[in-house]
This record gives sequence, C-alpha cells and structure tokens, in this order.
Amino acid sequence: MLQSTFISKRSVNTFILVVAYGLFIFCLQMFLYRIGITTVWPGSAALSSWDAGRYEQVSRIGYYYVNEQNSNGGVFILFPWVWHLLHVGVVGICMVNLVFFATGFTILTNIYPVNSNEKILWLT
Repeated sequence: MLQSTFISKRSVNTFILVVAYGLFIFCLQMFLYRIGITTVWPGSAALSSWDAGRYEQVSRIGYYYVNEQNSNGGVFILFPWVWHLLHVGVVGICMVNLVFFATGFTILTNIYPVNSNEKILWLT
C-alpha cells in the first residue's frame, strides 16, 4: 500500500506521546504540591518567575534600555512576538510552547527514527 499522506501514523503517535508526557509532568508537579513534597504551585506566578517573565514583558511593552539598570535588550523577538499575536497568558503560552516542542521532537524523530523507549529516554 502506497502512503500518500504527509503525516504518518508514527508522527501522530510521537506528537501525542510528547504532549502526554508534558501534561504528565505538569500533573505530577501539581500532585507533589498537593501531598506536600514541593511548596511551589505550578501556576502563572511560578511559571513567569524565570525567563518567561522577560518574554512576557517584551510581548506586552517591547524592548527598553535604561543606563545602569536592568533591561530586556537581550531577549530574542520571535517568541515574544508569537506570544503577543496569540493574546494568551503564561499558562497558555506554556501550552503553545509544548506544541512547538512536540512538533520539533516529532520532526527530529522522523529524521532519526527511534523506538518508543528511546523517545521516552530522550524526553527525560
């Protein structure tokens, strides 16, 4: 049987595996918070405490520079620009980022075919 579709079943399975893995890690973080092992709830405040805060700032107000103070001039423009176009919050852009990652991982595993156990190993 000749396969004429661009998206193969293996690609769809890989994409779903990556998205499920990302959602599993998020749910695991919530579970660990609920049972008291960690003290940080994986919500908007925790997600924007690192680089995401800078990207969000660039997406909202653009670049700025003040002499001898912190500035956001070293942030690349594509990710904040996509964030600005989508009009989503921190959790929303994390989901979009997961889709970007799943797409890239799927393309990578199409170039270098690996089995499911190796895919999970690569994800960890």
